[in-house]
Amino acid sequence: NVDEYKILFSAKEFKKTRVEYFVENEFSLEEKIPA
Repeated sequence: NVDEYKILFSAKEFKKTRVEYFVENEFSLEEKIPA
């Protein structure tokens, strides 16, 4: 079913981009806070 594939694909993409966004924010936070 094409619709099921689209939903699965978009869910994968969403998870991937969310993880990348989270990682970027983690790095920027570490830069701002002195160790």
